[in-house]
Amino acid sequence: MFGAAEAGLSGLELPAHVIAEQPGHRDGGTLVTQLYGHPDARRSRRKIHEGYQRSGAIKPRRAVGEDGA
Repeated sequence: MFGAAEAGLSGLELPAHVIAEQPGHRDGGTLVTQLYGHPDARRSRRKIHEGYQRSGAIKPRRAVGEDGA
């Protein structure tokens, strides 16, 4: 189970509750998260950045002096 759970959480980026279905866990992914859910800081930052890009919540800023000021 270790290889599949870790690959699902990190490589495939599947939610823990989805991975928990494979071995028949009925805890909504709690055990999978506790055992194999070691967050990767770089991947987390990338996912946050991608989420903001999809939402359009962040607009590019102009460089100082770009407007001639």
